[in-house]
Amino acid sequence: YLAAIADKQSNGRGTQGRKWEGGSQVGNLYLTICIPFEKLPVMPTLLPLQIAVLVAEQATRALTECRQEAVENANVAVKWPNDVLINDQKLAGTLIESEIVDGTTWLLIGIGTNIQFAPSLEQSPGKHNRGTTCIKDYCDEQFSRGKSQSDLDESNLLRAYTFGASLSQGLVDWISPTPGTSKANLEMQVVERWKSFAEFGKIYEMRGTVEEENGGGYGGEQVTTVDVRYDGQLIGQHLKEAIDQ
Repeated sequence: YLAAIADKQSNGRGTQGRKWEGGSQVGNLYLTICIPFEKLPVMPTLLPLQIAVLVAEQATRALTECRQEAVENANVAVKWPNDVLINDQKLAGTLIESEIVDGTTWLLIGIGTNIQFAPSLEQSPGKHNRGTTCIKDYCDEQFSRGKSQSDLDESNLLRAYTFGASLSQGLVDWISPTPGTSKANLEMQVVERWKSFAEFGKIYEMRGTVEEENGGGYGGEQVTTVDVRYDGQLIGQHLKEAIDQ
């Protein structure tokens, strides 16, 4: 296994080639974890959900450690399949790709998490308008109290590294399950744990391609989230159908 964390990111990307914003600044997490495809203990469609669970759990721990009043009102949730939100604002996202090296297929799991700052996505082409947030928004006192700028920079990097190291270890632990644990049980655990962070009943606007969104020709099909299937696929109800009923 391999995990790499960058201080900055000059050419980050999201789904369908969308640009990952904010990589030129120091303090957020820019992490890539590489695992052999053959080591994946569940069906591939559940991996994005499991990554979201690991990030949501780590974010919850980071917020709990702040012990500030604002944290009491911080609701950590997941948005299908792998976005992590705090109070409906985006905290983290994941891009999973694959690469074949010497006959071995590797899964490259890129995870971006807003620790120190929240880059704006509102005016970014190829994206729906949405708010963003970061851990610091809820832990400002702990992040900045009584420190010089150089100490702040160092502690911000350390905080991002610690967050990423915990995520990496959590993923390695997960793909090395206790002997005797069945694949079916592991898959059920992923789905149920993801559901525990999910907020069903929300209205999702389904994305088109970047070209459609940039051209202004994609209106966005709206569905109400209902459930997640055993294979990680979202079950939704078309908003028009819900209104008609």
